[in-house]
Amino acid sequence: MENIAVIIPCFTDFQKVLPESKIYVFDNNSTDKTGEIAKSSGAIVIKEKRQV
Repeated sequence: MENIAVIIPCFTDFQKVLPESKIYVFDNNSTDKTGEIAKSSGAIVIKEKRQV
């Protein structure tokens, strides 16, 4: 099986680059307000209780 890397740049304005896109953020109990920040930026935030 090949390794898979998921890379998400933190300082990219996805809406500018991909204006038709919907950005989903899965917040698995972060304590740094990632979910709140993402939501205020227009992302769809899904809360996930499990921390993997």
